[in-house]
Parts: sequence; structure tokens; C-alpha cells
Amino acid sequence: MDGTYRINKYRMPLYTLAIVDNEGHGQPVAHAVIARKDTEHLQQFLETVKEWFGTVSPDVFVVDKDYAEINAIKVVFPDAAVHLCRFHVLKALSGRDEAATATERSQPVPGNQLNVIVICPVN
Repeated sequence: MDGTYRINKYRMPLYTLAIVDNEGHGQPVAHAVIARKDTEHLQQFLETVKEWFGTVSPDVFVVDKDYAEINAIKVVFPDAAVHLCRFHVLKALSGRDEAATATERSQPVPGNQLNVIVICPVN
């Protein structure tokens, strides 16, 4: 699950929920323009998706570090694991994360720690 922020003409968050199909390809299954990027609105989006798909329940969600997303997932799909997106983790650790503060971006990341994170298997 991922969202854009204020890039449409309504300047509202657009969220996409995608799955990985049996051939390993990402397939978008739901989109939502929501009023606010908060847990309440994301939870409503996920509840609607849950109703659409009935008994299908995801095992894993991959998100960036957005706590509103993580909290909404944990409420609607409490048994699903939540993993952070490798791209966003590496981006944050390399200092290229625009959302990070100047202090966070200035902190060095030792190369051996970065390698451990990159090769660490996802549980």
C-alpha cells in the first residue's frame, strides 16, 4: 500500500493497494482518493477493500514508514505482518529521504550495518 500526496488537481492523497500475483507481478487492486492522510481515513479505505474481497485476507503488507498506514492495517487486518519497503528503508538510511530532518540526514550510516540490512531475509 502506498499513497501520493497532493499531486492531483484536488490536492488530496491518492492511495493504491496492490498485490503480488502468482507470477510475481504487482497488480493494483484498489485505489482511493481520501480526504486526509490519517489512520481513520486509511482504516475506512481498508475496511471497504476487506468487504469487497470477502474471505481473502492478506498475510503481509509492505509500506513505507507511514504510521497512519501501519496503524490502519493493524486495526483492519490484525493478523497481517507489516514490513517496511526495502527501497524506502535504504533511502532513509542513505540520507536521501526528504521527510527526514536535517539532523537525521547528517548521521553517518556505517557500511557494514547497511549490508546487514540489505541482505537480511524478510520473515
